[in-house]
This record gives sequence, structure tokens and C-alpha cells, in this order.
Amino acid sequence: MAADSESFYFPPEVVTEILLKLPAKSLIRFTVVCKSWYSLITSFSFISAHFAQTPQSDALFVRRYDSSCNREHYCLFEDSKNRPFYLNFTSELHFPFNCSLGYFRIVGSCNGILCLSDDLFGELRSLILWNPSIQKFITLPMPSINPQSPHMFVFGFGADLRESDDYKLVRLVYRKNDDVMYNDPPEIEIYSINSGVWRRVIGVEIKHCIVEFMWSQVFVNGVVHWIAYGVVANGGDLRSLV
Repeated sequence: MAADSESFYFPPEVVTEILLKLPAKSLIRFTVVCKSWYSLITSFSFISAHFAQTPQSDALFVRRYDSSCNREHYCLFEDSKNRPFYLNFTSELHFPFNCSLGYFRIVGSCNGILCLSDDLFGELRSLILWNPSIQKFITLPMPSINPQSPHMFVFGFGADLRESDDYKLVRLVYRKNDDVMYNDPPEIEIYSINSGVWRRVIGVEIKHCIVEFMWSQVFVNGVVHWIAYGVVANGGDLRSLV
């Protein structure tokens, strides 16, 4: 019996290569096989490797808001091989969230995880990280910087490449002056999935302002990018886009 058991042994690197070839839904089921598989499959390095080698089909992730029922619909459209310019509807994803006033803002995405913010009209109500492929999500705690004076804020979402398995959300809060401009540097705080708390960033002075109402971010090569402009000292006029 011992000899038979040893004959079924696979080196860890072989197990990793096999698991990397499986679809995401199968991997989620296999996390309950044993603790070592759970640690491997949920590790940042494995998720990144699996995402990188997964064949990228010509597909669009589309969001539609239905005003009649005040609800969002998330769908996947794939490019037809026979009709390359025609999008065939393939599936509507289960969206388990309700937005109080309208629709969520998509802050950004990283490794298949979407960051959603319920902040219509500038009032933050909820923050959610959602993996639609495996239908798992977490609701984040509310940020710690909440000025009473007029202000605006922006988010940036991505993965910390210096950590083994950490996703982070950065928040910049700009206070408005009497002229409703943003002359002062923003207050900054960062939320870490690993720590589970918001941490204020001290000693970093950002001299540009993110474009309000149109703000969006993209996470590329380990860095969050925004569209921003510089403000002059005598009036807060638009100087340049960066």
C-alpha cells in the first residue's frame, strides 16, 4: 500500500502547472481539497500567473442601467468568429448589489476583480470588491477621512506588486476653498486587503488635481494613473493636463 501511495505523488511544481490550466470556477471548488491547495490557489502569485496565461478572447464586459427598476445589469458579449463585427449576447452575470440612488461607479479592475463605489452626487455610501467570474465579493469599511467642509475625492485600485497577495485602494480627498477650487494638496489614505484598515499617508504632497466629475483611473505596470491638471497659485486656473 505504501508503494502504491508513493506512486501517485506529484511534485508541487507539477501540481501548480496542472492547476494553472484549469478554469476559475474549477479552481474555486478545488480550494477545499486541502490547506496547501487553498493557500496556493488563493495566493497573489498564482492568481497573477493564471490570469496572465488565460486565453484572452475578444469579449466585452458591458454594464447597462435600467431606470425602470433602478438596477444595473452586467453582461458578457463575445465576438462572433463568423461575423467579426457582430456581438452575440452570451450571458448576464448575477449582480447581487443594490445601489441606493442609481448606479455604482466602476473605480477600476485588477486581475478580474472590480472595485465598485456607490458615490452618486459625491456622497460615499459603500465600497465593494467583486469578482464576477466566481461570484464572490467583500464590502470594505468606510474611509477615515471625512471632512465636513465642501470637498471631492477620487479612488485608485490595484495590486501592490511588492506584497505577495495584497490589493489596495487609495483615496485622495481635495478640500474646496471659497472659490470652489482645489488649491491645497489632497489628504491621502490607503486601504489594504491584508490589514483590513484605512491608513493615512503623511509626507507625500501631490501638486496636481484629478479632473472632477470625469475622473477615472487605470492600473498599469503596478502603478495607478489618473488624468490630472496643475493649478496656479493665484487663482487655481487650469495649467496643463498630465
